[in-house]
Amino acid sequence: MMVFAKRGLGKTWFGLTLALAVARGEDFLSYAVPQPRRVLYIDGEMTLAELKERLDDLDGPHTDDLLFLSAETLAHEKLSININSPGESAAPDRVG
Repeated sequence: MMVFAKRGLGKTWFGLTLALAVARGEDFLSYAVPQPRRVLYIDGEMTLAELKERLDDLDGPHTDDLLFLSAETLAHEKLSININSPGESAAPDRVG
């Protein structure tokens, strides 16, 4: 899924909370998450340090099923990403 809204409305907090719930197998809002699932969180704005800081605030990750692909990683590796193309992928990062 993709979350889009104006800056400062809580998209990252929402996305990280959802990603942690799915990766841990914990219910999210009124939705049941019966078992942990692997999650790839793609962020196009924040640095890995900023994502880690927010995860720490959320007491996460406590799971190996949550991986990150950040704009910082893509820029460092001089890569672009097209999630529809298997040939255009970068290795995700573990944060936390």
